[in-house]
Amino acid sequence: MDDELKEMPARVQLILKTIANPKRLSVLRALNAKGSLPYSELKSMVGYRTKNESGKFAYHLRQLRRQALVFPNKNEKQYTITNLGKLILNMVKQVEERSVVDSGQMYVRTSDMSIEEFNADKILQSLVREGRLPTELAQRVTGDVEGRIRKYETNHLSGPLIRELVNTVLLEMGQEEYRNRMTRLGMPAYDVQEMLTDNTVVGFDSVAMTVGRNVLNEYLLTNTLPKDVADMHMRGDIHIGDTAGWSLVPDTLFARVPDMLDGSVSWDAQTPRMHPKGGSTPAALAVALERVSWEASGEVVVDGLADAARGMSSEELARALSFVHHCGADVALRIPLESEAAGGMLAAYRDYALTVETPRVRVVADPGKDGADRFADELAAMSAAGGMVTVAGGRAAGGGVVDSNGLDTTIKLHSMAINLPRLAYKADHDERYFRTLLSVRIAPVISALKERRKDIADITRRGLNPFLAAKTRYDEAGSTHLLVNLVGLREAVADVMGFAGEKTHRVCLDTIATAAGAAKRERRAGLSVDVCMIPSGGSARLVELDGREYGKRKIPPAAWSGGYGQGRTVDVREAIILRRSDGMAAEIRETAALVGGGLYTELAYHDDTPKADIAESIRRMAPICGFTLVRRPPTRPAALRSGSS
Repeated sequence: MDDELKEMPARVQLILKTIANPKRLSVLRALNAKGSLPYSELKSMVGYRTKNESGKFAYHLRQLRRQALVFPNKNEKQYTITNLGKLILNMVKQVEERSVVDSGQMYVRTSDMSIEEFNADKILQSLVREGRLPTELAQRVTGDVEGRIRKYETNHLSGPLIRELVNTVLLEMGQEEYRNRMTRLGMPAYDVQEMLTDNTVVGFDSVAMTVGRNVLNEYLLTNTLPKDVADMHMRGDIHIGDTAGWSLVPDTLFARVPDMLDGSVSWDAQTPRMHPKGGSTPAALAVALERVSWEASGEVVVDGLADAARGMSSEELARALSFVHHCGADVALRIPLESEAAGGMLAAYRDYALTVETPRVRVVADPGKDGADRFADELAAMSAAGGMVTVAGGRAAGGGVVDSNGLDTTIKLHSMAINLPRLAYKADHDERYFRTLLSVRIAPVISALKERRKDIADITRRGLNPFLAAKTRYDEAGSTHLLVNLVGLREAVADVMGFAGEKTHRVCLDTIATAAGAAKRERRAGLSVDVCMIPSGGSARLVELDGREYGKRKIPPAAWSGGYGQGRTVDVREAIILRRSDGMAAEIRETAALVGGGLYTELAYHDDTPKADIAESIRRMAPICGFTLVRRPPTRPAALRSGSS
């Protein structure tokens, strides 16, 4: 062998001697995996963490540089692997794999991209550490798995394959709970391949986000939610609107713009201090709004824009809003129409809506005493231009959620909706039984929301949500509000139960009162719980599951085209003749009074609706209830439909 080595070119001999040291191979692998790295970070990654070891690391780095395997970028003060270094790494990998095959022993491809000899003790350790199995049971499972592996006589194992065998053995032993703890989260290879070849999926961020959300969805249903609640979601008894963010972020966040810019929030190490003194106010505003949008899954409602934007022109404000993109939740700017700055802020938003293809920022206009009369034409024009416009008094979100506790920063958890038509099918026209089923259903829903509150509080304290961590006190009464969402009330009472006329509205109110009563009992125990009727995003899914369970003929025909009703829809033609004393106005007010968490009401118009009619309907609706302007296409939208009150 030594003779063969001597016959190699001198340069090849030097390279082979250089990479014979495992630390130098570690340097190449780190640079190949991470790209360019600064000296200190590279040193730490390969295991040299003390000052005393600096000399050893510098020596190994010099050897690699001499053979042109790494290259120092002096301008950026970083090190990069060269093409020759990558070629050498690839050669080492091929040699390792060939030696594994020729050895006849069993080796494992691990999840950290390395190859090591099979060791059954690692299965045992994993079962005890990850699955929290009793030692005796873990030993039995390990022995069974090892026996099957040796029976297959395979030379090339992988981490996922071993885990599949472990889960199979656990299922065969009837240990489903332990199996859920041990399961590997992810997507089938076929689904990933389909996504990569799908022309509608654009960009790495989109692919990574989709894969990540699928992992979090599976984690929630197998490891976080109580089994009975997870089963209710999958059966269609309830719908969880955002399974990926369930344990990580709230659904709706109410906050203040000045709090985002005061410099007390440490967004992350890469972000400069968010304060107007540290740079231009428009830039700071745009960055702060986008950052805080990642701390909710549905909507972030912010007050205090007028104070934060003082001194900014409408053009500067519009430009700042246009930079808010790729955000997690929609951003809603609450603008009191009675303020002096209202006109300028509305003009800026209109310009913003005209310049972006898909707005991610909406306006929530608080009409005050006569603001709707003054700005109705402007609000109608903003909506017609593609803007997202809500008109609502007090502190309200575009999705219908309301907040009245007076704290600067509050969060709402509401992405768990109860499927009321499913309860009506089971009740078979018995109103009392229907409401009894609702009372029973609410208990596990509130219990799951309580656990979710604890999970989000814990992960926020650990630093995942920096704004919430800095601005929210979880021990302060009312800072976190749990909302039980009701979906398909009108279908349940009228279409399924068969009530009509005035009785329909009475039974609807009685049903809401039943749910509100259960929430009230929780409030007496010190928990902030209420009922709401807002969009959940899963209405069409619930219709599909109910059709499978009870037969398509039992489903109300209109539900198939748009899903169960969520909230209330009023057409411009109805609103334009609406008066405070009308029956429809009374129904909306009575319903809103019972659902303390919020009633979503949309004011719908069409492409050919005159702007003057939209403006007049805004004036008529503003004194009655809060509402969101929605341009309705020729067919009814899938998620939101008229008729639920």
